[in-house]
Amino acid sequence: MEPKQFNFKAQETLEKAQKILIQYKHKELRSLHLLLAILEESDTVLHIALDEQGIDPETVILSVKYKLVTYPTSTTISKHGILLSQEMINILEKTEKICNNSNEEMMSIE
Repeated sequence: MEPKQFNFKAQETLEKAQKILIQYKHKELRSLHLLLAILEESDTVLHIALDEQGIDPETVILSVKYKLVTYPTSTTISKHGILLSQEMINILEKTEKICNNSNEEMMSIE
């Protein structure tokens, strides 16, 4: 999976997820890093869905951050040493299949 397969917003969100991973000193990029990156952007479909359900996004953000601090940490973190968790690989593969089935050229966070 090549970065060029992601639209600009998706690339930005993945980069933000990596920064969150580094901030928390994790070595493995997981779905919660991506979720937090999406939640921290207020103009996403996720925010609209949460609002429609009467769920405060800030409450979800706090819950995600609480869970992230329970993940194992490392003292040597670099952007080049980041690993993808199996769940992230699965998410990206499913997203790619959805895009292929719907004839989308690029993956987005929607």
